[in-house]
Amino acid sequence: MRDWKLRDTVMVIFMLIVVAVMFMQMVQNDRLYERLNDTIRLIESGSYGTVASTRGSTGSEWIVPDAEPGGAAIIHYNAQPPNLNPVTYKDAYAGLILGKGGAYQSLLKRDAQTLELVGELAESWSISEDKLKITFKVKPDARWSDGRPVTARDIEFGYRVMMLPAVDAQRSQTYYVDCESVEAKDDRTLVFTWKKEYFKSLEQSGGVTALPRHVIDPEGQIDTDPEALAERINEWNWQWNDGSPVTSGPYLIEAWDKVANRVYMKRNERYWGAKSPLQRLVFRFITNDDAALQSLKAEELDAMGLTAEQWHTQTGEDAFLNRFEKHK
Repeated sequence: MRDWKLRDTVMVIFMLIVVAVMFMQMVQNDRLYERLNDTIRLIESGSYGTVASTRGSTGSEWIVPDAEPGGAAIIHYNAQPPNLNPVTYKDAYAGLILGKGGAYQSLLKRDAQTLELVGELAESWSISEDKLKITFKVKPDARWSDGRPVTARDIEFGYRVMMLPAVDAQRSQTYYVDCESVEAKDDRTLVFTWKKEYFKSLEQSGGVTALPRHVIDPEGQIDTDPEALAERINEWNWQWNDGSPVTSGPYLIEAWDKVANRVYMKRNERYWGAKSPLQRLVFRFITNDDAALQSLKAEELDAMGLTAEQWHTQTGEDAFLNRFEKHK
């Protein structure tokens, strides 16, 4: 064995430094990986995070010990919609108020828990073997808020109104370019015919909004003067007549206070389905996220969506979690 020399010591030290650097790099990579995972989880939490001021929420129901039916839920949205026209609206908040808020209905909806398509106005449906025809049966007990029955002809009318060339509904029309026809065979039977197979044909067919033809078009302008009807549709803000517009859902649009940034909805006491325990829904528009969270903590709101930062750093303390629930 040769004598140990200085250069050997230097070589060993160099190798130890290389090994140490490699180890530190591995540790740093692990930390970056964990941070990336945390970031992904944070984004997911912020995207879907929702809080409510009632404890004990399970599924889609709010359970409050010893609560009596009635009262209102105040729900936060970030922006006030330009309009509440069920045919021409283009923003998500209007869609949430009109559809999820329970005013206007369609044949199908997605179950909030399973995400499966389930019947709303549709009692049943079937698809032809070639996947080009979808036949719906409308629930026989469905009613408009004025007591008139909701029929397949109202849904056919909703489709025809949406597809009028002069109606400002391009947002919706683009999904139906391959829909060949929609025909009400009778008051309860509606058939959608598509030109070719389309993976969203069932969802789109079931998503046509029902409109009360006897209120909107009692004179039959859809056949005699569609351009005049289209002009009225485009100008429709949120009501046709004085008072709440006629709808089929569990809630009616009661008022829209644009100055106070609120839309008020009241329970439809003539609703044909199971009535909501809440008497009113109030949609409140606050554009600043920090101000909205402060309003929630001050119990001026009952529910709001959280940003990623709010979910991760501003709503994790016990004082908050004892009063609110967070849901992905």
